[in-house]
Amino acid sequence: HILPISKILYPSGQSEFFLTCGRDGSIIKHKCDFNGDSIKRKRMQVHSDWVSDMIQVDENKFITVSYDFSIVLLTLHEDELDTWEMKIIGDHDDYIKNVVEIPASNGEFLFATGGLDKKVKVWVLENDEATLIHEYDNSQIDDTGSIYALKSVDSDFSGPFNLVAGDCDGNIIFYSTSTKTEFL
Repeated sequence: HILPISKILYPSGQSEFFLTCGRDGSIIKHKCDFNGDSIKRKRMQVHSDWVSDMIQVDENKFITVSYDFSIVLLTLHEDELDTWEMKIIGDHDDYIKNVVEIPASNGEFLFATGGLDKKVKVWVLENDEATLIHEYDNSQIDDTGSIYALKSVDSDFSGPFNLVAGDCDGNIIFYSTSTKTEFL
């Protein structure tokens, strides 16, 4: 990267590579040998600004978010040329800070994104398309409420919420994505 690294992901189900995101908008696929020495790097210019977070969808698919306001599905191909493709699947109206997977019991791939637009958006990914299923607005009367942190709750948690957000005012907000309810 030509600017600082913002995230490192070692994908589950993979033993040959790990990914780094950077403030330069790129994601780099690092292949290493058994000694931990880098043997190959593939730089992918996925975003035009700071890549702030990334999650794994399956063995070779990842969702990335950025300060360029976009949510991207990145697919890595296992071929001789180490090809890849990207597809913008969603957006926010300001910098996106986080993306988290939300455990779902029905086999769907649910994820949430949070940004400086004061929104937490909940999406379902199906056939490489993201559909927005709910949006929480954390706008406050003094024009604050930007979302800086997100964490999903394990599926074995028996509480009434499954998503926790932290905002710029130091507040923690609890959400139930199944009932579309906010708990204060």
